[in-house]
Amino acid sequence: MATIFDIFSQLQSSGFFEFALPFLLVFTIVFAILEKTKVFGVDADKEPKKNINLIVSIVIALIFINQFEIIDRLNLFIPKVSLFIIIAVMFLVLIGVFGANVHEGFSGIMLFLFTIVSLLIIYWALLPSAGGDLFGGGGSSDIGFWLQDNASTLLLLVIVGIIIWAVAGPKKKEGGGVSGFENWFNRNVGKGSH
Repeated sequence: MATIFDIFSQLQSSGFFEFALPFLLVFTIVFAILEKTKVFGVDADKEPKKNINLIVSIVIALIFINQFEIIDRLNLFIPKVSLFIIIAVMFLVLIGVFGANVHEGFSGIMLFLFTIVSLLIIYWALLPSAGGDLFGGGGSSDIGFWLQDNASTLLLLVIVGIIIWAVAGPKKKEGGGVSGFENWFNRNVGKGSH
């Protein structure tokens, strides 16, 4: 009797994960973009030209899976980003437990912070597989050395970010103490009015 492990082993040995899934991913993304942007024009009934979009999407996806280095990078990139998507969703669940309306989205300094964190995660996910291992999976971690080498640049970016926030931040003075922090938290996390 075949187990789930045997099924996944057969899929892996047949190239399903290395070729079929990247093909489907690239095909779907390119087709969706072509359908949305209507680059090749529209039919008489104002619908995008599906036949042209379909052929172009298939060609791009087939050319993509012929590039083995790009496929290897994609197969390393997507699981890393997926890990942080799961972490972010769990973080939003925890914030929601404490009463924040996360479905309205973030604004203000929280949006800025999450944008910076997202860019750092994308950068980390694009690091070569030999380094950047945050969780001790056997690879040598280059992030600590990168932070040491770029500490002055990061400090400058933090200072510039604080200055921008101070200049473009809230116009009225917030109260101090717990109520001021609570007002700031509610406004930036999404509980307050936008």
